Amino acid sequence: MQTHPLSLSFRTSLSLLVNDAVWTMATVLHAFAPHLRDNLRERLVLDLPEESSLSEGFDVWIQAESGGETLVAWEILKTLPPQGRLKILLTASTMDGLDALSKTAMDFSKTRPDLDIWTSSFPFDATNLMRKALLTYRPKVVVLLEAELHPGLMSQCTRLGVPLIVANARISTDKLAKCLGQNTMWREIAPRATLAVTENDASRFQLLFGEDKNVSSISNIKFDYLGEGDPIPFVENTLNRLFRPTASLAVFGSVHEEEEDDVIRAAARLHVKRPKTFIGIFPRLPYRTPAIKKALDDAGLPFVLRSQITSHVSAGTIILWDRFGELNAAYSMARAVFVGGSLHPLGGQNFLEPLHAGVIPIIGPYWRHFAWIGEGIVDQGLVTQVAGWKDLAEAMLSYLKRPKSREKVRKEASEYIRARQGGTVAVCHEIRKHLQAGFGYAKISR
Repeated sequence: MQTHPLSLSFRTSLSLLVNDAVWTMATVLHAFAPHLRDNLRERLVLDLPEESSLSEGFDVWIQAESGGETLVAWEILKTLPPQGRLKILLTASTMDGLDALSKTAMDFSKTRPDLDIWTSSFPFDATNLMRKALLTYRPKVVVLLEAELHPGLMSQCTRLGVPLIVANARISTDKLAKCLGQNTMWREIAPRATLAVTENDASRFQLLFGEDKNVSSISNIKFDYLGEGDPIPFVENTLNRLFRPTASLAVFGSVHEEEEDDVIRAAARLHVKRPKTFIGIFPRLPYRTPAIKKALDDAGLPFVLRSQITSHVSAGTIILWDRFGELNAAYSMARAVFVGGSLHPLGGQNFLEPLHAGVIPIIGPYWRHFAWIGEGIVDQGLVTQVAGWKDLAEAMLSYLKRPKSREKVRKEASEYIRARQGGTVAVCHEIRKHLQAGFGYAKISR
């Protein structure tokens, strides 16, 4: 089926000119910033392959902004039903995201030989660049993930008639308020389908795109890849040379700079109340290690660096983790866990990781980045929320004294997650529906 190109109103065209001006400034910034220059040619659509080399073009173009959306893209590709050989384009806006997508492509080359996957940097969202990208890649369906709304790409999909889906979509009230200032543009370039992660998000998208647009709510795709695999058994845990199976371990994970003082106060109280408990402090970023060392010294707390430990440590040792990549291993051994980024308005960190290991995580009141999980996880007692460092210390002391059954915690967490799965199937159904409609580029000229 061939969809005829659509024209846009003067008001929308003016908004897109402003968008293009912003991306012109971004181009200059990238040209003069060495750390941004690596993928500049790709983002300016200067290194796209020749149209002839793509044969019939791509079936699906999936844009994953950064590393976080890569897992969502991975789940979609894993679930996409086999329907002959499909050519897939994966793009990302950051180098980390592009690296993650390249790894995804390699993994799928072994498990899904029916998928021919290409990866590339996402072009700057200027209308001329996006038109060139669409006419070169010629995707039959374009998929934007999560919180992404790219007016340059969306407008060109609208003008060329290319089906565009916004999947696993979310939009905050703040972002909605900003977008409503250009509501004419958003209504004219609205996607063919919007699959939002909550009913509230769906309502906000309907307000933005118009109530007559195809907007619905689905379960968050992230629930579909949660809980996969088994926790790390003690014999395979890389930390079994440090702790015995019966060790009492408290973990402060992913500690952000703003909450370091709170964590040290809580750790000091644990050290006094339970002098034989091991305490592990994991900075969110490596460069904060010297500052935390100084703060521990100032607080009079004895500690050792993880990098200095080669064998079992004495009971009651406070360990400052300056070796990264071992946090999940520590969660698998801990009796009590705090997950950082949540005592101050920082958005939170992934508290489902310790939950998967069978430990009820303790978090602060600020976890908007993970609000999609739902308040129900706190109401069901699978996560403990505290207001500040004193409550944090008391909650950790309680779990250290009476740790919950790991098997029971994992079972209840699995039930919570399982009841919220199925979003990926809904997205794949939408993609497949548009692929079967048979969109083509035969009558569209440059």
